[in-house]
Amino acid sequence: MWTALFIIVIAAAICFGVAAIILQFRDKNRDVTETRRSIDASATRIASRDLLASGLQSPILLVDRMKSLHLDPDGFARLQPVVFQELSIRCRTCNSAVRCASELARNSNDEMNEEWRDYCPNASALNMLGIVRTAIQRT
Repeated sequence: MWTALFIIVIAAAICFGVAAIILQFRDKNRDVTETRRSIDASATRIASRDLLASGLQSPILLVDRMKSLHLDPDGFARLQPVVFQELSIRCRTCNSAVRCASELARNSNDEMNEEWRDYCPNASALNMLGIVRTAIQRT
């Protein structure tokens, strides 16, 4: 009987210890999440201000997105001016310009960031250009 009571007490102590560790990590994660939200809000305000200042007339988001994918926007514009113009028009008329600018500000060097592909009207064309770039580099 004492052995069973001892096992129950040890099990309870382990459970309380695990619960304390979980709560500690949850609090740390909450702080990190709040910090990220603050940074995201700041990046969105800056991106909105920059977009309003540019009047959305320039293909700056397209150029930045291409650079983040390691594509050469200037070279592409020289070689395929009509296609580049069509991509620019889609970019300028996009309803997610602020979100795009915010994500670019946050993840400008993160090629693995996939979120933009869900809302970008140029996602399929830019994906194709990335595939072509990769194929050319391998040959």
